[in-house]
Amino acid sequence: MCTIRRPGELQDAPANREKDAKLMNRYLRRVLFGGLVLCQAAVGGAQSTNPGDLIAQIIIPEAANGFFGKAIGYDGQYLYYAEFAGSVLHRINVPPPGVSNAAGHIDILIQGAPSGIMAISYDAGRDAFWAIGGDGLSMYLMQKTGEATLRFTIDPTTDRPSNCRPRGGFYTENCPSESKINYDATDDTIWYAPDTSERIYHYRTVPDALGTAQLVDGTPWVDVDVTPNDMSIECGYSIVSGIAVGGSYLFV
Repeated sequence: MCTIRRPGELQDAPANREKDAKLMNRYLRRVLFGGLVLCQAAVGGAQSTNPGDLIAQIIIPEAANGFFGKAIGYDGQYLYYAEFAGSVLHRINVPPPGVSNAAGHIDILIQGAPSGIMAISYDAGRDAFWAIGGDGLSMYLMQKTGEATLRFTIDPTTDRPSNCRPRGGFYTENCPSESKINYDATDDTIWYAPDTSERIYHYRTVPDALGTAQLVDGTPWVDVDVTPNDMSIECGYSIVSGIAVGGSYLFV
């Protein structure tokens, strides 16, 4: 578990954004994300006495798909998930503490997302999920009935400055298609980070005139490998492999 750090001014941001960058009040902290692994998932749903305690394990009917993560979302009543770049949205009941088989399981065909869905994030105001496509570039608003409507596309040349800031080796070259997102209801925006990226991008939920993503003025991105956000001393590396928003915090 890494310590909370206050982001400094945005790196490489346009000069006219330097003043706005000082207003950024997001924090970064490294946390362990539970995922569906070998057909089991660690989920919330009961009181935990210690941070990181395992709450429940769900045995799901789908075959394991290796070590790839799954899209997981919660709408306040049901848990939803999809396979890596999956075309089926699965819905199950929130499990009791301990180990149990998935209850109330139904399959919902995802329509309108030809490359499948990589990650989802629930938007309570719209009662729908924001979803990034299997190509890592198509952002959808997906209904709980599976209908996905393309809201904008991410142009790698203009909407991802520095292209995830790769370094090679453990860090991937360029941005991979596997991407993580989380909806931020405080300002109706989306945080987006391709897997192993050193940069988290911050988009508006509405497209520009060309139908592509719009970076948020003032806080277009956060770098997790730049002081004071550098996590390498505490974690051994500074990359993003998951992202969540909680109030004035970013958990990565």
